[in-house]
Amino acid sequence: MKSKSYLILGVLIILIIIGVALSKKNSSPEIKIETPYDTAIIEATVLSVDLIGSENPSDRGQIRIDSISDYVRNPKADYAPLQDLGSEIFVDFTYTARPAKIRCESIPNIGVGSNETQKQETAPLEPENEEEYSQPRPVEDGYFIYTYGTGNCPEEITLPGVKEGDRIRFSVSYNGDEVRYVGKYEVIP
Repeated sequence: MKSKSYLILGVLIILIIIGVALSKKNSSPEIKIETPYDTAIIEATVLSVDLIGSENPSDRGQIRIDSISDYVRNPKADYAPLQDLGSEIFVDFTYTARPAKIRCESIPNIGVGSNETQKQETAPLEPENEEEYSQPRPVEDGYFIYTYGTGNCPEEITLPGVKEGDRIRFSVSYNGDEVRYVGKYEVIP
């Protein structure tokens, strides 16, 4: 009788352990990414463009901020909100001010037993060693090619290039410093 009770108790313990293991395997942790920045959409007029470098562009320009929309304030911000409307500022183009195509490479999730891919976009893929920095940026049909890693590959993004007088729209992350970078943008007709 006593051995039967131990057998039942042992079976219950094993079932509880299996249940806990299965519930942990099926539940994925929620990842909340809290950005320390304000975010906004800026529309600006291109006042000047400096095309720097022929094989590895590092272009700069001056823009006038015409409008700021979709402004989301970081609730923990201890800096003044973005209020640069009408100001003329110098910016670096993260990709280039010339025609470019932005592509992604899928990065698999390295989680155990998962076939899903990462959902977070990364920065453009950087060369692994210094020698690769001297390699010219690939060009196809007059477009500089940039590649970044992500698990959710959208269609290729085409940047048409900008020139003086163009109006552009781009998103920014702002932490109290000056807006200094133009990444992906669209030219406004």
